[in-house]
Amino acid sequence: MAAALYTANVSRQQELWGVFKNDFGRQYTAAEEPTRFAVFVENLRLIDQRNVEDGPAVRHGVTRFADMTQHEFAATMLTARPSARRSNATVVNVPPLGEGEAAQQDWTGKYTTPIKDQGHCGSCWAFSAVEQVESDAMREVGETFQLSTQQAPLPGPTN
Repeated sequence: MAAALYTANVSRQQELWGVFKNDFGRQYTAAEEPTRFAVFVENLRLIDQRNVEDGPAVRHGVTRFADMTQHEFAATMLTARPSARRSNATVVNVPPLGEGEAAQQDWTGKYTTPIKDQGHCGSCWAFSAVEQVESDAMREVGETFQLSTQQAPLPGPTN
């Protein structure tokens, strides 16, 4: 089991807070600091709770979002809306798995590259497309490929 992050020791909380602010380049006004600190400490509790609930297969930790409430995170990071153009999507029929084939497979480190952060740019289509090309190339060639999402061509005709 992972070591607990939350502590009732205010000095240790302040120390963790300082590390967080340094690691993620955070600066707050004097008025905002106490509120952000309280959110951070509450998120330490939440991280510990999730680590217990999810068991040893999952490890939650402090991320750049640790100073945000759940509502702030959702309002900031979960804002993508599906396109209305999806009505002409192609339906793909996937054949059932063969006898003895597992439905789940962990490809981490085998046919995947490290996680990339798309931030707020709305380019999830490019990230997923590039990851698929990387994975296909690794599977076919047997070598690791890491392409640049920023250099992915825009959809549409080429000249």
